[in-house]
Amino acid sequence: GESGGGLLWTMRKHKAMIWPGIALFLYNAAPSATAQLATYQFAALQAKACVLVHMRLISSVFTGLSCLLYPRLVPSGREGTTLTTRYGLVTSGLLSILSTLMYLPLTSRRNSTGSSCVDIQLTCLQEETYFGITSALSGMVTGLALLPLLVIATQTSPNGKRKGLFYSVYLSLLDLGSSIGDWATTPIIQALQIRYGDYGHSLTTGLSLLIFICGAARLFSLVVVYLMLGKSA
Repeated sequence: GESGGGLLWTMRKHKAMIWPGIALFLYNAAPSATAQLATYQFAALQAKACVLVHMRLISSVFTGLSCLLYPRLVPSGREGTTLTTRYGLVTSGLLSILSTLMYLPLTSRRNSTGSSCVDIQLTCLQEETYFGITSALSGMVTGLALLPLLVIATQTSPNGKRKGLFYSVYLSLLDLGSSIGDWATTPIIQALQIRYGDYGHSLTTGLSLLIFICGAARLFSLVVVYLMLGKSA
């Protein structure tokens, strides 16, 4: 009736929201190894509770720093433009892939949760040191990846009394995408036989292989999202 007609009218009037909405959804709907990496870190450091807390603090501090640095990373004279935001989103997405690849020296060890040394070329770093580096990079990327999504949601929400409502729709699409991404990751984890305490022992097994698969999926989603946002530019 009237409600259905009103909804169709609203969609036609604000059709510029369609492509950004789909793009935000697809960005978060890609499979992700983040949850498994967090579980892996806990399994590796469970006997060192203080070190585990320090890793969480390092990640939180660098997330906060990335939020403070983001406005300075936007080129002057082009602040707030869709083009700048698209580049920022792709850049943060690529950094996100890099941050997960940084875990490979850890996850590819023969005894990935029982060794205190991480081999990098001819150098051997202590496990705690390497986890600190990955926690800092992951925390930085978390903030840099989130902010462009929120900026896009703000920029493309139609002005007016319902701007907050449209913005909340975008946030809902982001949350829905995250849920779909988790569901998509589950069968991959099962197929790779990843279990707590058993994360594989080479680059082609277990968690290491999951990192490669999720990285490829994220790269594909970045290309699609970039093209979709171009349609709304």
